[in-house]
Amino acid sequence: QLQKDGVVLPMPDAYRHVPRPGTAPAAAWAAAQAASQVYVGASGVSSVVGTPAAGEDALDEASLERLMEELSVAARSHGPSDMQTADARARCESELGRWQAAAAQAAENCNFQEFERLSTVAHRTAARLQQQDTTSA
Repeated sequence: QLQKDGVVLPMPDAYRHVPRPGTAPAAAWAAAQAASQVYVGASGVSSVVGTPAAGEDALDEASLERLMEELSVAARSHGPSDMQTADARARCESELGRWQAAAAQAAENCNFQEFERLSTVAHRTAARLQQQDTTSA
């Protein structure tokens, strides 16, 4: 039904596969989660250091880069006004918003080193989105 309605679904590599607890991959996944420093959920940053709250994802610069690449490919393949391009752009803007919220939370927590890191990525991504607009126009 979704395909008949023209709903664009994320690329297959955008899905996260979470291993079952008690398996060897689950232990590696838990260690990777614990090593991350910033966790963001729907309500903003849940913690600057520690483990994410249930259902929340860590910020990942590689994921943001992948979304930007998907936007570029969609714009080149389908044009700037195509629904797939608009969907890719919305995903980029949503992820960018998470980075901006995390930067604001880091500043509130007086974690200025993390604020600088998050802000640098957010500003670079925002500039790329603006460049995408001017290139597509």
